[in-house]
Amino acid sequence: LPPWWCLSEAIFDAWLPWPQLKTEPSDFAIEIVKRAVEKLPQTCKRLRETGLEESAITTLRLCTKLVDIGVVELGCNIRDIAMLMLRDEDKEPQELSWLEERVMTAAAA
Repeated sequence: LPPWWCLSEAIFDAWLPWPQLKTEPSDFAIEIVKRAVEKLPQTCKRLRETGLEESAITTLRLCTKLVDIGVVELGCNIRDIAMLMLRDEDKEPQELSWLEERVMTAAAA
């Protein structure tokens, strides 16, 4: 996992057009997200034990929370959630992604 400040470098182009990612989350998808959130503390602990950098674990925590709020609380599709992490490649200079802006604001507070 990259540090959260490198999420804009993530490449989702291969699967963003998939039609199933544009649909409302299924009950099964919602349950998977809930389980991931429930197991997140244990997952982070195990990743620390393997020596994964804390910045990468922070990325996992941020993205898991983003998916939790997006899918479970708001019923957003995965494509729309992924778009929150991507910068607009057509803009020069590139602006921060929606997620980067929110994380930077929280970090500065």
